[in-house]
Amino acid sequence: MNQWSQAGGLGAARAYHTATQLPNGDVVFVGGVSGNGNGNVAITEIYHVTTHNWERAGITPPISHHAAGLLPDGQVLAIGGLRRGPFAPIRDCEIGPPASQ
Repeated sequence: MNQWSQAGGLGAARAYHTATQLPNGDVVFVGGVSGNGNGNVAITEIYHVTTHNWERAGITPPISHHAAGLLPDGQVLAIGGLRRGPFAPIRDCEIGPPASQ
């Protein structure tokens, strides 16, 4: 106890993403700047806390530096952020389908 342990790696390396905890405890990761810094990640991934497995959960808008939150119906709302090419602020909001079945 009181120690970190390896939980496996994301399928897509990313920074400046969001991590939103779902009601069942799983965590959904949206967007972010790619590991090589050449663009934004357009893949959603879910970390399943009971199995310690990662699941690729679909395509998301290629955004980073955004905010995200869980809606009462289980969908994830991503708000604002930046898009690459050109790297510019956006005012869009995106709603993703329920992230955990």
